[in-house]
Amino acid sequence: MKLKLVTGALICLALMGTAHAAEISCPTTSVSDASGGETLKPTAARIKDGEKFICQHDGKNDLGSTTVVESNTPIKPTGKNWKNDECTITDNNPKTCSVGL
Repeated sequence: MKLKLVTGALICLALMGTAHAAEISCPTTSVSDASGGETLKPTAARIKDGEKFICQHDGKNDLGSTTVVESNTPIKPTGKNWKNDECTITDNNPKTCSVGL
């Protein structure tokens, strides 16, 4: 009887774990060199080929970086600022360009 209860509980947990997709947004990025460091803010995002989530980060002067998340499953826009596969981050809130994996 105990084995059936434990088995049933494990199956339920496994099904619950696969039912929820991950939601991600652009991270804040820090860079440094000999003269100091700076935190870059995410300013835009893009979905490329349906499986790449690309985030653009900008800083002072011409400083910037790009981060890319690749997925084996289709990436779907979930934030409110998406227009087709392009998104602009507003109010310093990266969640406006979040995606679901």
